Order: sequence, then C-alpha cells, then structure tokens
Amino acid sequence: MSLLKYFNRVKTKDGLPDPSGALSKVVPSTSIEEANKEVIGQLTGTGKCRAAYMIATPEQKARVGKYAAENGTTKAMRHFAKDIPNLKESTVRGWKTTYLRELASKVRTGTEDLSVERFPVVNKGRPLLLGQELDRQVQAYLITLRDVGGIVNTAIAISAATGIIRRHDSNLLAVNGGHIVLTKHWAQYLLQRMGYVKRKATSKAKLTVDNIASLKEEYLLDIKGLVDMEEIPQDLIINWDQTAVNYVPVSNWTMAKEGSKKVPIAGIDDKRQITIVLAAAMTGKLLPLQLVYQGKTKACLPSVNFPDDWDVTFSPNHWCNEITMEHYIRNVIVPYVQDTRKRLQLDANHRALCIFDNFKAQRTERMLQLLEDSNIDTVFVPANCTGELQPMDLSVNKSVKDFLRAQFQDWYATEVSKNYDGSSSEIKPVKFPMSQMKPLGAQWMMKMFDHLLAHPDIIKNGFKAAGIVDFLSK
Repeated sequence: MSLLKYFNRVKTKDGLPDPSGALSKVVPSTSIEEANKEVIGQLTGTGKCRAAYMIATPEQKARVGKYAAENGTTKAMRHFAKDIPNLKESTVRGWKTTYLRELASKVRTGTEDLSVERFPVVNKGRPLLLGQELDRQVQAYLITLRDVGGIVNTAIAISAATGIIRRHDSNLLAVNGGHIVLTKHWAQYLLQRMGYVKRKATSKAKLTVDNIASLKEEYLLDIKGLVDMEEIPQDLIINWDQTAVNYVPVSNWTMAKEGSKKVPIAGIDDKRQITIVLAAAMTGKLLPLQLVYQGKTKACLPSVNFPDDWDVTFSPNHWCNEITMEHYIRNVIVPYVQDTRKRLQLDANHRALCIFDNFKAQRTERMLQLLEDSNIDTVFVPANCTGELQPMDLSVNKSVKDFLRAQFQDWYATEVSKNYDGSSSEIKPVKFPMSQMKPLGAQWMMKMFDHLLAHPDIIKNGFKAAGIVDFLSK
C-alpha cells in the first residue's frame, strides 16, 4: 500500500510556487506572483526583451556632453536621437558631468586649448599586473622570440617578464619588496590574451588500472607483514625512484597562435637529459643522489665538485641500467643501511626494506641477490601504479622538478635582463650550450638537494600519500 495516500498533494499553477502556500511565510505573496509572471514570460517567450545596447565613441560622448552643458539634457537627447539611438537621460547627465570635469581640469592646468574633443578611454576589466608599458614589452619580446623559433611557454613567459622588470625597476618584484608576483596563472592569462594556445609535440596515453584498490591493499599488506615480522624501524624503510630531468627544465608544451596547423619550434626535440636516482627513508631522511650523465667515458661528467657521498656516473643514453643500479646499491643504499644499523645500535644483520618499482634493470636476479646478501627485503610497487603508490612519485619528484624549473627561470631572467634593451628588433633566443648547462645544472641539483634536506616533510608526505604511514600505524 502506497504511503502517498496519507498525504495531500499540493497543487501549483503551471508548476510554480503557490503565492498562498508555505513560501508566503518567507516571501510576500505579491512578490511570488510577480516572480511567477516573469518566469512564465521567460518560458513562453512573452517576457520583456533586453533593450539594445547604446554604443557611442569617445568623440560622440564629448559632443553630447558639450551640447547638454550648453543647452540642457532634454534638448541634447532630442538633438542626438538619430545619431545615438536608445539614449537615456541618465547617460546624457553623466556625459555632461564628465565634460564639465574635463573642461575644469584644462582650466586649472592653464591649457590654452579648452576644447574637449573626446573623453578619455577607461580600460575595462582588471588592471594589468605589470601595467600597460611593461606588459606591452613582455608581449613584444615573446612574439619576437616565437618568430625566431624560440620556445614560448609559461616558464619562458615568467622568466622573460622577470628579466624585463629587473631591467626596468627590480624593486617592483615581490622578492625585492614590490607588488609583482609572477605565477603560472599570470603567464597563462598573458598568453591567452595574446591569442596563444597550447600545442604539444608528442603525447603518451596514461595507463589506467581497474583493480587499483586490491593492488594497493596487497602492496600495503606486503610492507606491513615484513615490517612487523622483521621489526624494521622507519629509518630502514627506504623508497627509491629514477627520474629524468632536462638540462633546460621547460615543458615540451609550447604556445602557438590559435588556428595554426604547423608549429616549428626550435628546441622542442631537445632530449638532453640527466637521470637522478632519489632515495629516502620513511623518517624523511634523504639519501645521497646518483646522477647518470650521457656519455661513454668520464669526460662527459661536468667539472664540478659534487658531495663525496654522491654516486656520479654515466651510461650511453643517460638511462639507468643494471650496471648503474648495482653501482647505486653498493655505493649508496648499502652504506646507508650499515650506518643506520650502527646509529640505532641494531644487529649488523638486522633486516631493512627497500620499496621500488618494476623497472627491469633493478629487478634482475643479480640485483635482488645483492640486496638479499645485504639483509635487505624488497617490495615492488604494482605495475602502472607508481603515480598512486610510490612515495617518491607522489611528492619528491615533482618538488625536484619544480625547484630546478625555478632555478632555470631565475637564470633565464638574468640572461634576458642582461641582453634586453627594450627593443624587439634585436631579440635572439637564449642559447643553451652543453658546456654551460652541465655545470649550471649540477649547481642547481646541489641546491635542490639542500632544499630537500631542509624540508623533510616533503618526503614524509609521499609515504603518507601512498598510504604506508596510516597502514603501518594500524
């Protein structure tokens, strides 16, 4: 039996609120009736239509204002009725006031010509962050840079703008106490106003995993089982990951005029990279880096004094392989584990745990035996799940690339500031020779390492985001 029989259906006219119903306790009945009329008119097409916009040039506004000041508002409306349709009395009064204000301003300043030929144009919308002139210079620089084949994207836009502002007045920048903060959002807005859209050279589909929940549970159970059974402290729960960074840390996106079909971009195919192997303990402790440069001999390494405990090596394509990973485990992972056991006064054979992904070079029989010989257990991140389950991927890798990008932007801005004289005719793209970028990149990576050491929460957040921290606390 339906429960509806116990209730009375409220009837409303045309599906609209009843003026005498419960709503009338909050909204007056007359207001409800008037609102209903407007809604019905809108739905049936019989409502009031919006009046046509009145459009007048600054010169026309000045003429109307002058006529109204000399002959009165009503006469001005009749006089200009044909030239400017839909002219309202309030509009004419406003133009009259503006005319008199502009006239008074000329009298005060002692201007010989007291005629007001046109009203000043007021820019609509939010004011430009850089102001009209600096904004114009930045746009001119980017347009010229694009025309000569340079990369134009948000990173370059921010760097170029920073350099131009430094050349004009560095005190305008927030880092020097000014009001200008250049963000990615600002750069996107600038390029949008310039009529540029994103174009990408290549794309790669992101794999999705349907059973991510069950894989995550199994992954976390494996970690917790080993940690509980072997009594592994957080200092010995380690995750490592390889990440490739460009010498020129800009995206492979560029900006092109909307509608353009072909986008020739100098440098978009620049594949010059270096691989960084990042490892950290669950406590937030960052381990020494491994850097893998591209080359066949030590001559490919930059002439830079790296920290003694870093593992700086090379491979033919800068990718990690079984040789570089064995080097890394022997020179970084095992020494850290041994030192931590001593520091925590644990047995020399106390088990440790390393978490890493399914990269083939680190899952060979020789690699796994090397770890086992060092009393280190392993748990593999499920395939295609590193973006959800690998701590380094969830927090550290992005922080590293963001930091390096910021370093590049600051350097690029300095280069622009040194070479830019306000003229767009002599603009040339900033060059990135390897002889210059290798030492620069090395310096930036050492600064990045110090930044992560000073902010261990970046690492801890990765373990939290992967669910490891909460799962182990159960």
